[in-house]
Amino acid sequence: MRPVNLNGVWGEISGALGDLGTLLPLMVGMVSTVGLDLGTTLICTGLSSILCGYIFGIPMPIQPMKTIVALAIANALTLEQALVAGFFVGAVTLVGGLTRLIDFLALLIPLPVIRGVQLQVGCKLALKGVSMALKHAGSQGSVEWRPWGGGGGL
Repeated sequence: MRPVNLNGVWGEISGALGDLGTLLPLMVGMVSTVGLDLGTTLICTGLSSILCGYIFGIPMPIQPMKTIVALAIANALTLEQALVAGFFVGAVTLVGGLTRLIDFLALLIPLPVIRGVQLQVGCKLALKGVSMALKHAGSQGSVEWRPWGGGGGL
């Protein structure tokens, strides 16, 4: 019987929890801003992660999907647009990976362009977070500034 490599197991657990710490807040943001169904999303994400891990031996990469979620949370995309974008990115990633076209695209797109897109999405998400922290839903659906003091204050 072969001994279990605990270093690899701890690395996998650490990676899974690291992704969970990024994925769950983004999912909750999608639920609260564009009305995504959390139960269905968690079930499908879990099943696809298990399937991807079983078939490929690695967890499912979700980096491109984080960009779509960040834009949806920042109100740059509707739920329908985010769903279509997710299917499109999934199809492009599948075709690009199977045909090795993704390696060619990696050579074509300069790194500063990629970093610029990442910076823009991060800034948009940060501004939305600040806006959500400073404002809250008031009476009759109006948006009001959050008070400085009290239980619901900053």
